[in-house]
Amino acid sequence: MKKTIKKIRGGWLRELAGELRFIYGYAVQHRFEVLLYMLIGVLSTAMSLGAALLSKHIIDAVTGKDTNAIIPAAFFYLTMHILSIAFNAFSSRINARIQLKVEQDIRADVYDSITSSSWLSLGAYRSGDLLSRLESDVSVVSKSVLGWLCDIVTKLIRFIGALSIILYYDPPLALISLLAVPFSVLLSQLLLRKLRTFSVEMRKAAAELTSFSEESFAKISEIKSLGLSEAYRQKLRQQQDNYKQKYLKYVSFSVSLTAFMSVIGTAVAGACFLWCAWRLWEGVITFGTMTLFLQMSGTLSGSFSAILSTIPSAVTSAACAGRIKAIMSLEKENTEDSQKAQELIEKGNITVEAKGVSFSYDSSATVFENTGFIAKPGDIVGIVGASGEGKTTFLRMLLGLVSITDGSLCVGSCDSQKINISAGTRKLFSYVGQENIMFNTTVRENMRIVCPEASDEQIIDALKSACAYDFVASKPEGLDTVIGDSSKSFSQGQLQRLSIARAILCKRPIMLLDEATSALDEKTERMLIESLADCASSRTIIVATHRPGILKLCNKVYRIENSRLTLQ
Repeated sequence: MKKTIKKIRGGWLRELAGELRFIYGYAVQHRFEVLLYMLIGVLSTAMSLGAALLSKHIIDAVTGKDTNAIIPAAFFYLTMHILSIAFNAFSSRINARIQLKVEQDIRADVYDSITSSSWLSLGAYRSGDLLSRLESDVSVVSKSVLGWLCDIVTKLIRFIGALSIILYYDPPLALISLLAVPFSVLLSQLLLRKLRTFSVEMRKAAAELTSFSEESFAKISEIKSLGLSEAYRQKLRQQQDNYKQKYLKYVSFSVSLTAFMSVIGTAVAGACFLWCAWRLWEGVITFGTMTLFLQMSGTLSGSFSAILSTIPSAVTSAACAGRIKAIMSLEKENTEDSQKAQELIEKGNITVEAKGVSFSYDSSATVFENTGFIAKPGDIVGIVGASGEGKTTFLRMLLGLVSITDGSLCVGSCDSQKINISAGTRKLFSYVGQENIMFNTTVRENMRIVCPEASDEQIIDALKSACAYDFVASKPEGLDTVIGDSSKSFSQGQLQRLSIARAILCKRPIMLLDEATSALDEKTERMLIESLADCASSRTIIVATHRPGILKLCNKVYRIENSRLTLQ
């Protein structure tokens, strides 16, 4: 006992208990729905036990030729069976509705948690792994809220009810019926940890398979271009083999456990039958009582086995809950200054300033050390430097995606109000990155993602400012042209201009461009630069680039070298 308590306090059982509490927390949130489902299950159980009791009286009435007792007993027996069927049907319908609601609530919570987590903490997970946790793990956990959690309660009530009936009529039979209990408890104690290990490994293998498939589809063009289709087909089969091995181990273990429990249950049922037959031979009980005993002993051992059979599903649910908890416990972004940032937008004339800033992704790789920077309203600031020196990292710092390790990085207005840059100040910036970040929807909806109230006229003006209107207007669907996942409707240069148009449309005071014209020809780039210059009077533009055409437009150029920003 002491060893068991020690395990619970400091080992995997404590972790398992925490994961089950996580599931219980959602059951509490939906307590009214869960209690309704449990109540229906309890009523159905009561009808079944009542029907078993009535069957005893019917058999005794028939064998005793008591015609006056047969009809009312048969009537109530039939009524209880009909009610039990009705309760089960109603329970299934309620279960479907409640489970959908619970699943949607949990998935929304997990999605909110993922999207509010810091960029660096999310970087430890592959996108397919996050998708697996959001979809399959959430589905398993939501089913468990009404599944094994409610099943344990209803089966426990069935167990107690059957035990009470047997104890009332024949206490020794109750002891015989409970012979399986010590074996079952000991077995579950010995095998629970192994079952959890198999479950965790299986979920991890499933997540890896999802990640591989998701990333393969996302990079299908690159895979084909590099002639890697056959290699990736082989990799998929390797991932499938890995999952199959983990899954079959889990299933084999679960089946063996269930089979062992069935053997014990069969032995107990045989012992109960022999006891009842002997009691009937001795004339201690009637034939109807023997029928009741056999039903109740079967219900007793069956209910207990059913309670134990929920252990595999409970362990699987706990493993999924643990994976979800890991995501929901990630470090969250700091958005406390969101309202202050909004006040800055209303005041205008926003300056970006860095003083003595240091930053590193980890302790061994310093990106910036004691560096400074300033950009005022109307400035067009160029950021140059060799690849890997930190141009993109600096823009991430401005966006609050990463936090500085030392110094001051802030935004401020003309009245000297200053706010440290964080996720809360992100609304001050519009951003155009190196990669395509257009979404799988129409051009119009891509524009309105950042400015929902924008009219078609405003969208067209932004497209014209980004030299993008002509190629959009040439499409048969115009603004309703769907960009699509692989962006087949537009070239990379066109997508860059669409991204810039979106940044112009949202009218945020500071625009960040990260190699945003890398796919443009010189003529188009020059036209775009001239158009951006017209926007610079009302906002600050910070450009990370290698292109000399853009640098000619800048009134300030900072070079990154030796972990510092140096004004040229």
